[in-house]
Amino acid sequence: MALAGKIFKALKQTRDKISDAFDLVRKEKVSIESLDQLEETLILADIGIDTVEKALDVIKNNKKNNFIQEVESYLISVLPENINDEEYFSKPMVILMVGVNGTGKTTSCAKLAKYYKSQGKKVLMIAADTYRAAAVDQLKVWSSRLNIEMIYNESSNQPSSVLFDGLTAAKSQKSDIIIVDTAGRLQTSKNLMSELEKMYRLAKKNFSSFNINSLITIDASLGQNS
Repeated sequence: MALAGKIFKALKQTRDKISDAFDLVRKEKVSIESLDQLEETLILADIGIDTVEKALDVIKNNKKNNFIQEVESYLISVLPENINDEEYFSKPMVILMVGVNGTGKTTSCAKLAKYYKSQGKKVLMIAADTYRAAAVDQLKVWSSRLNIEMIYNESSNQPSSVLFDGLTAAKSQKSDIIIVDTAGRLQTSKNLMSELEKMYRLAKKNFSSFNINSLITIDASLGQNS
């Protein structure tokens, strides 16, 4: 079976389990046993603990036995609003790709670059991973394949310096999207986390005309453990 087929099959199994758990609650008129079953099912489906507890509170406090609609309304309310593209892209956007080692930051940079280029955006990539030996070379390959300009400095081991040079170039070239590849780091590494904060501050302070964002890449198998 193709990967996509396996994914859809797994999602259907999860959806069916959640549906069955809600049906049980409805049939048993919100019993302790049915709520426990629903709670377990939602948690196993990788829904956050806080969200599960609030959803259960909605059910317990519902007096009209229309808790399905109430829970649906609650879950919709906690989802983020759609981003207004026109407002979001009103000025050049910088994307700092961050995350632990081996989660696909560099590859994700290339995927984002290709996507935005296909949308007619002028894209620039910055190789600010000065630690991993092959990081710059890997991004070079993608830069060549996608025909997208890339800024790097193999003689510098200071990511903030590379970032500054790259953003300066992006400003002069009037780039629409600037994608920054950074070194992998654990949240427990104080020095590396401080370095990341420094890069963000530098971009905010010196390039206020840019929309500065951070995107974190996470191993999809971790779920809520992320």
